[in-house]
Amino acid sequence: AAPAAVGGDLRLATFNVLNYFTTLGKDVTGCSAYVDREGNPIATSGCSASNGPRGAWDQANFERQQAKIVNAINTMDADIVSLEELENSKSVDGTDRDEAIGALVKALNTAAGTITTVQRIVVTLRQASAQG
Repeated sequence: AAPAAVGGDLRLATFNVLNYFTTLGKDVTGCSAYVDREGNPIATSGCSASNGPRGAWDQANFERQQAKIVNAINTMDADIVSLEELENSKSVDGTDRDEAIGALVKALNTAAGTITTVQRIVVTLRQASAQG
């Protein structure tokens, strides 16, 4: 049987950001890079430390990755977006746990203008961070 109608209209989405890490592989001792056909480093392939970054190798590749993610999320027309494979900066480089999500939200807002929902999410994350 079909579920009963509950009213309302929310669009939910899930998005794998494929290792969106603000900590770059080139900045961490002991990391190596995946390279493209011309031998240019693109992404971090591994690090000697178990909690090293897994995202873009350098700033140029991070900006390329971020632009694609921002464009995709901002064109989804979703009310709520769940993200996977996002850096927990506290465990990788000891900085604020929400550094990566904060950078992504800032990029989303910059590209789309003021998005009240995204701003509320950031406030909620910051409040959660302060509590634990």
